Amino acid sequence: MTQNTLKVHAFWDKDAEVWVATSEDVPGLVTEASTIESLISCPGN
Repeated sequence: MTQNTLKVHAFWDKDAEVWVATSEDVPGLVTEASTIESLISCPGN
């Protein structure tokens, strides 16, 4: 099995008051959530 490593940058946007995640490793990835827990949770878990 091949394993890939992806780097995701998460930061607090104080103007929008949300956590934002982006990644140069995943083109088009931009997501936001009101809590860091929501941001890092995996759908389906």
